[in-house]
Amino acid sequence: MESEEPVDTQRYPGDSVISTEMFPDSLAVFEPCSYVVVGCSAIAGNHWCGQLVLATSPPSSETKKKSPPKLSIIQKVNHVTGITDVEFAGRTKTPLLLASGDNGVIQCWQTAGGEQDPIVPNPACALHGHGDIISSLSVARSIGAEGETEKKQSGGDCGTALLSSSWDRTIKLWDLATSAVAVSTWSGHPDQVNRVKWNAIDPFAFASGGKGGYVLCWDTRQKDPTGGLRLSDGFECTTIDTHPSLAHAVLYGSSEGVVREVDTRVWKPAEGGVVTTHGEAVTCLRYSPDGERVASAAEDRTLVVSPSTVATYEEDTKKSSEAAGSSSEKNKTTAAVVPCRTTLSDFASAVEWTRSSPDGAWSLLSSCWDKSVRAHGNFSIA
Repeated sequence: MESEEPVDTQRYPGDSVISTEMFPDSLAVFEPCSYVVVGCSAIAGNHWCGQLVLATSPPSSETKKKSPPKLSIIQKVNHVTGITDVEFAGRTKTPLLLASGDNGVIQCWQTAGGEQDPIVPNPACALHGHGDIISSLSVARSIGAEGETEKKQSGGDCGTALLSSSWDRTIKLWDLATSAVAVSTWSGHPDQVNRVKWNAIDPFAFASGGKGGYVLCWDTRQKDPTGGLRLSDGFECTTIDTHPSLAHAVLYGSSEGVVREVDTRVWKPAEGGVVTTHGEAVTCLRYSPDGERVASAAEDRTLVVSPSTVATYEEDTKKSSEAAGSSSEKNKTTAAVVPCRTTLSDFASAVEWTRSSPDGAWSLLSSCWDKSVRAHGNFSIA
């Protein structure tokens, strides 16, 4: 499928925006309570520090209008070092908040309260083990046991199985429910690992991308990668994501500015291959919850939402045609996704999708180096 040229758009007047005191580097959303956390860093001078900005994004009550959720800051919590990534883990209503730092340590904060009360984080513990900057975190439902079928927990519980990637060239697995010591370590990347992400379907699988240009897939029961590819011409894999409903689809962005989807069953580009192309290095990307859209941003200050190329898959639609309708119906839905592009005042460091209305609509969140976090009204999924 040949990618359409994205339509340029103005920043929507109805955007909801909050400001941060420091540069926002990461975003995480906890849907059961409409929580948003922003990981920020102060990079001026000799003293580097960070801050967690805790906010809420309750869905709009207007179900027929494309209104983004209204962002509202609850609390700001200072951090001893710059924050590289943030994640929620653990129980619904009182999740564990994780923040990785420039010092190679993962700080765990226990939240309190619920949907109506402020989440007041209290330091719980710290995870030590990496020897350099931690670049990313990824939380799964739980650690699967061999021979058992992974069952997703109900109520939005995001589990306790944590992956972390680092500039020390390693990926570590942590079981937050049992120990503060890493369960496993993988070292297959020849250079710093930029991003790691759990597979949304297979409880044993995860993907990673790094500075050496490698995009790799892994199995927690094996020491070496199960497959992978290397980007050409010395380009770096800057970020990755995994498809929410297809175990074999991996999305990656490069220092060349290209966003591409790969079929990991054959390690070839998915049909259509390139999702979109930015003018400079890709900084962040994310599949939409329905898997039919890809949001990506780059150092050229562009933010683009494009149709997913793997949404045209044939084998999977044939297998699921009886339960989910014909493949032609699926393709019609995908074709209706119109690419759109906007230019920000500075580059976006992270993007996430959040629920924007009670009827199941979603809006896009972005954190930008103009020290803002924005809920976009022009990037919505009805």
